[in-house]
Amino acid sequence: MRRWFWLAWLALVAGSVLQIVRTEVVTDVTSFLPVAANADQRLMADQLRNGLSTRILLVALRLEGGADPGKQTSEQSAALTKASRELQSKLAALPAFAWVSNGDFSAHEKERERMFGARYLLTAAGQDSGAARFSTPELAAAFARLERELISSRGVVIRPIAASDPTLESLKLLDRSTGLIAPMAGNGVWMSADGRSAILLMETAAEGYEIAKLRNTINLARQGAAEVLGQWPAGLTRPIVEFAGAAYFIVKSHDTLGTDAERLPLPALVLVAGLLLWSLRSGRFVCLAMIPVASGVLAGFAAVGFIFGHVHGITLAFGVTLIGEAVDYAIYTFIQRDEAGGHAARFWRQLWLAVATSLIGFAAMFLSGFQGLRQLGIFSIAGLLTAAVCTRWLLPPLLPQPGQGYAGIRWSEFAWLPALTGQVTRIRWPLLVAAAAMMFYLYQHNDAMWHDGLESISAASPGEIARDLRYRNDIGVPDLRTMAVVRGADLDEALNRAETTTRLLDTLVRNGLLAGYDSPSSLLPSVALQKHRQAGLPETALLRERIGEALAGGNFRVQAFEPFVADVAAVKAGAPIDRAYYGKTIIGSWLDAQIVRNDDGVAVLILLRGVKSRVALDAALGSANLPGVTHLDLQRDVDTLVAGYRLQTLNTALIGAAGIALLLALQLRRKRAVFAMLGALSCTVVVTAWMVLVIAGHLTIFNIVALLLVAGVASNYTLFFSTLSAHAEQRRRASLSVLLAGASTFSAFAMLTLSSSPVLATIGLTVAIGVVVGLLASMAFAARFPASP
Repeated sequence: MRRWFWLAWLALVAGSVLQIVRTEVVTDVTSFLPVAANADQRLMADQLRNGLSTRILLVALRLEGGADPGKQTSEQSAALTKASRELQSKLAALPAFAWVSNGDFSAHEKERERMFGARYLLTAAGQDSGAARFSTPELAAAFARLERELISSRGVVIRPIAASDPTLESLKLLDRSTGLIAPMAGNGVWMSADGRSAILLMETAAEGYEIAKLRNTINLARQGAAEVLGQWPAGLTRPIVEFAGAAYFIVKSHDTLGTDAERLPLPALVLVAGLLLWSLRSGRFVCLAMIPVASGVLAGFAAVGFIFGHVHGITLAFGVTLIGEAVDYAIYTFIQRDEAGGHAARFWRQLWLAVATSLIGFAAMFLSGFQGLRQLGIFSIAGLLTAAVCTRWLLPPLLPQPGQGYAGIRWSEFAWLPALTGQVTRIRWPLLVAAAAMMFYLYQHNDAMWHDGLESISAASPGEIARDLRYRNDIGVPDLRTMAVVRGADLDEALNRAETTTRLLDTLVRNGLLAGYDSPSSLLPSVALQKHRQAGLPETALLRERIGEALAGGNFRVQAFEPFVADVAAVKAGAPIDRAYYGKTIIGSWLDAQIVRNDDGVAVLILLRGVKSRVALDAALGSANLPGVTHLDLQRDVDTLVAGYRLQTLNTALIGAAGIALLLALQLRRKRAVFAMLGALSCTVVVTAWMVLVIAGHLTIFNIVALLLVAGVASNYTLFFSTLSAHAEQRRRASLSVLLAGASTFSAFAMLTLSSSPVLATIGLTVAIGVVVGLLASMAFAARFPASP
């Protein structure tokens, strides 16, 4: 029979390795968002996964130290400006970047040509009242304004376009464009508010999920910056290079997870192995204990790869926890043997009960509604089951026996153990009182203690997020997280509805509720509106007549504006523009990102800037009763989505805890033991939650999942302590096995606290604290009198 188990084990290992080789590793943080339930949530998830924001990269050349902010020398400012232009030129020539902008108006000739050619189709909404365009009074006012502008500081910009665009329509369009190609004040490039940073904004050619290409793109930007700064003038403070933007954060998260997956398991393994080697004095056992551990890890990864088709980086790093969990079963099996190498009749029943309670905790992960947590749940369930089976049927015959080259456990080194367990039972009632007080505190602060933001799943530090927002504000780029979503059956209907929506937004801007917006309908009006604007343009002969009347007695010659007449005639007779008109331009890329086609239809995204009150904006959009229009705030809506699933996960956790209690009650069927276990588990969960709240300052949905893991792990300890045998030798062995198992689990989960991933660090901190509290609570509620053997 044993031979068949070994053959099955070899087949399992081989199959797992083959499955792992074929499985792709991903690091998409949106896997740790709940499953989207409606069109807005699906759109939100798509934007977080592969929207324009995921391809945006910010590079800043920042001066550190030196003069106070705002007191940069003219040489430093000039050097920063020159470096910004050189870096923009260098990066824009590389195919890895879709476009690169530093706010320099002169660097975007193609964009200006597109907007210049379509200027009479892109008229502001206020000029769409139905009146004919370019009346004599309108032209007279425009020519007077043109004359003033030509002798102003903007004359150098206006002079080349004056004959073709005397009404300066193209400059008006640039002024209300996305800001990416608008003329800049000062040195003509983007600078931070304190004047110490030259800022460049770019879109990567790689998609948000193409990690290797994104990393290469960032390295090219870093290399280009280093080459440019290599020519920095001697004697001036040399800038440092800072990165921000979602593309940078995506790569950082991926690399962080990869580093964690490589660096965390080995120290945890060494720590656990060292602990067992010191306490049990058996190198053979330490090696054998790795059989269920390695088998469980392989089976867990293979199960995830088979079910999901990929393994998340967080799941890889989470594998370190099985080192602590799976080795527990080997420890119980090894230490709780009698002198003949056998086990008490109830041992294997207790072990399988311990496995079952742990599996209930991990099952809550699978039922949480988060794909990422579902992976962790599947990984843990498959891994623990495999480890338990290996421990039960492969390990016992291989374990070292006293007298066969193994001297046995040196019990003299653990003489303090009985006294410790006896002393800890004295804190039972103080522990209950403290847990009740902590429970009351958690209940009183229930609304304020939860944190549901994106920060709970992002590897970006608060400082990096703040820097990203600061640079975006400095250059006036729209906030890609706040938008009005306008849906239609097709693109033209969506654009038509967007035009109606922008009239409401104009009112909100005038009332100070909104700083501005960027609507695709500004660059691509609906076909009906374009034809309406074409119809409003005068015929060629009439336009010449009006120009002559407007220029009578002035300083301009009528013939000088023939290019203007020709352009108006060409637009009037031409076809409406479409998305292809802006191909291979910055504004074309931006426009494409704001028009989303999916199974829910076509959505036009109007990016909003400077929303003063989200409540007022929601109320305005709601009262306007605009069909197909909703307000999408990625930060707020993610928080709302996560908060809803937090409640669902909390309910699932409560059901899981009830399942653990019911399972224990049905199996033990002794009131004293059941009440002791439930008391210990309740105190463990409450005290752990309170301690995590004090340390971290808040709780997240991942703390809930981790607390259920704590309940599953601690139930193992309470199971053995609350059912101690009347036989002193068995009590001693059971106590030592539980303490060593707890120390091993603590070591593995404590390693997770060193992770840069908030998800792993949160789970690691919670379970590590829970293991310590669970051990103390289990000993506090341990049986004070011998139970029947």
